[in-house]
Amino acid sequence: MVSGVATFPGMKDTWDQLDRIWRVLGTPTEDVWPGVTSYPHYCREKFGLYLPQSMSRVIPKLAHIPYAETLAQELLQLQPKKRICAQNALHHKYFSDLPMSIHDIDSNTSIFDIPGIKLAPEMDEFLRTRICTNPHMKNKVL
Repeated sequence: MVSGVATFPGMKDTWDQLDRIWRVLGTPTEDVWPGVTSYPHYCREKFGLYLPQSMSRVIPKLAHIPYAETLAQELLQLQPKKRICAQNALHHKYFSDLPMSIHDIDSNTSIFDIPGIKLAPEMDEFLRTRICTNPHMKNKVL
């Protein structure tokens, strides 16, 4: 969601999708996911052996948003048992600047009904607007 595009855009088939995921998260092995090689469709010969990459290398915006990379890493764990659950994710430091009342709303209420919650413009758009409307910035390169 941060990048505005799919993080792992598989194009061809299931193996293509898995290959794209594993190029970033690393190929699942017994060391990182005990029992994975015993799954019926696990086929080591169909994909390469990849080491995990930094999430901010793949999605550069994560490096500029406090705690975004750690939340992404916790959400995108290969082994399901190691993945952060939705309830715990909502209490991650990434969301710490939100009012506590956000945790008390029911499923039929919009978060935008909570005082102080609003959408923030994308930084690129903010800078473009700032440059276009500020005559002193027109010739500056950011």
